[in-house]
Amino acid sequence: IGYKNATISAAYDDALYNDNIQAGLCETGESQYTLICVGSGRMADWSELNYVPWNPYVANITAVHLAVGINNIGACAFEALPITSIDLPTSLGDMTGVNPFGQRCFSSSSLESISLLGFNKLAPLMLANCQSLTSVEFDENLTTIPWGICANCRNLPSVDIPASVTTIQYDAFETCPALTSITGGEGITTMPNPGFDTGAFYVYTDEPISTTIGSEASDVLYDNYV
Repeated sequence: IGYKNATISAAYDDALYNDNIQAGLCETGESQYTLICVGSGRMADWSELNYVPWNPYVANITAVHLAVGINNIGACAFEALPITSIDLPTSLGDMTGVNPFGQRCFSSSSLESISLLGFNKLAPLMLANCQSLTSVEFDENLTTIPWGICANCRNLPSVDIPASVTTIQYDAFETCPALTSITGGEGITTMPNPGFDTGAFYVYTDEPISTTIGSEASDVLYDNYV
């Protein structure tokens, strides 16, 4: 694989389900790397970060390049990477029956913002524990916000829920103490019943909450604030 005339210092053949994807590390500075994934098809899933093939370099991967043609991001693939942003190829989600995102694919990373426009299916925990995250943009055709998607994102100040969303699953925004503005949500019909650490917006904050969320879910929503 080549990237801006640089040499790949490590290549991985086990980052895929078929031979149509290649992944490698390009050294871009002293102890700094760009992770490059090129080709087409489905990426593998990993059960935890220790099994991701580029795990030894995780602390030094400062950028990720995903080529058009890749249909999904595997579970835990980019967990804990010190990347602040990522461009998502339009080919994600093109494979029938395959979620474009795997669980925890970006969790505990240094992402500061992410646009999920164009994606109507997301994964549980995919942004959990992203302590630098301050902005998430959801697609207007999204119907379900999965469990734990932004759990423990402690600097996320606001969420705009598209009118298309009918379901917010448990712990979606659990322990988000900076979350003081929630807008949208006119179409919500299903949220988890409040309880100890089970509500969608169980946020633990003393700050006043500003919300224009739909009246159908407002009682459930407020019951989840403590």
